[in-house]
Amino acid sequence: MSLNRTVSAVFALFVAAISGAQTIDEGYANLRNNATDVLFVITGTDGRNGGLRFRTELTYRDGAKQLAEVLEFMGPITTIDAKLPLVRRLVGDGTAMWSYHYGRREYSSLRYGVYGGNLPGSYRDDFFHALSSASRGQSTDATRLLAEIYQGNPAYRTWLAGNSPMIALDDKTLPPRPNVWPPTAITSGYEDPLLASRLYTPTDFYHYQFIYEPTIAHSFAFGMAYDSTLNQWLLQDLFSTQWAGKQVVQWQLTAYRMPTIAPGTFRFVPPSDARAITIRTGG
Repeated sequence: MSLNRTVSAVFALFVAAISGAQTIDEGYANLRNNATDVLFVITGTDGRNGGLRFRTELTYRDGAKQLAEVLEFMGPITTIDAKLPLVRRLVGDGTAMWSYHYGRREYSSLRYGVYGGNLPGSYRDDFFHALSSASRGQSTDATRLLAEIYQGNPAYRTWLAGNSPMIALDDKTLPPRPNVWPPTAITSGYEDPLLASRLYTPTDFYHYQFIYEPTIAHSFAFGMAYDSTLNQWLLQDLFSTQWAGKQVVQWQLTAYRMPTIAPGTFRFVPPSDARAITIRTGG
């Protein structure tokens, strides 16, 4: 085979690999298969009650022991992200899920593993149940996404009630804007019907799966990025926009594959002046 034919064949395979919008399940599976360690970072704002800015960082290790840390930062909406105070920390140390509230100096724990002997068959499910039970606010979105990817078979489960279809947004196919009448062609980006300043602009290497439910004024966009080293599409971002009355709650979650994890991340020692409380389950 000539060099030109070889180059053409390789280019054709490359084009085939990056063409077409990928499903969410594929993005989930490819992330899981290539990341035993993952970091989710959520940043966003909530316009209600004077305005709130928040950031959530979820670090997870998928191994013989299920390990996690969740850091919840929160402050007035005028606070810059880097200055947000740390409000709460969750730690799954392989055996127990710890929750510590810095302002109240309170902690609780919920056991999901065993201190000796073989792990039960329900161990992975028990971990995700404990993580979900201890989560609050925006951390529930991060823990839900983690469970959809890592708990069982990677699978998207609808994030919105209603009958709205999922729309594939890639660089070749852009549907009309849903909030423009008559429908118009899109050349620069897909405008979120709930927030005009939020544009989803796909490229050859970054596609979206978008869903919008007008009856509850909520939209989600799943961003899929092409990794040329892996030759695969992986979930990279998740965008949420929701109107609550006259105020908007919006956030973005970004997934980082195989982050550097500092020693002590999955360890919790109750402060000497902290008070133990009974854990409350729920979202």
